[in-house]
Amino acid sequence: MTEKTYRIFHNYDRGDQSEYLTSSTDPTRAAIYCQFLAEDQLDESASVRNSGIAKALVQFYGCTPVEKTHSAIGIDLYFAREGLCGDYEQLMADQSLQREGIIDLIRPYTDCVGDAASHQELNTEQVNAKNSIG
Repeated sequence: MTEKTYRIFHNYDRGDQSEYLTSSTDPTRAAIYCQFLAEDQLDESASVRNSGIAKALVQFYGCTPVEKTHSAIGIDLYFAREGLCGDYEQLMADQSLQREGIIDLIRPYTDCVGDAASHQELNTEQVNAKNSIG
């Protein structure tokens, strides 16, 4: 099979956060499997950054990182996820996608709703504690 170049991006990215990979097979299902796995095992609001998806595709699915190119096939993670929601059960049961260690790899690249709020609450508590001391 001939290798093709893919651009991993998300419809709601701020700025260009694209990741470029080559693969002999379309990595879309593997990418969304990783996203669904994060939602299942970390938090239902989990969103894996493009860089986390790319790292998983390289480490577990045989993709190779490459430099930016304008001829890449786009994989919009937002629309790909929406398009595969109906196939969720089948996708998650697909043993050809299952790999040991995916969650550990993508966890640092995963954001959840409330993460910023949690950090803000912690900062407020630290300021209040500091003010009550001195």
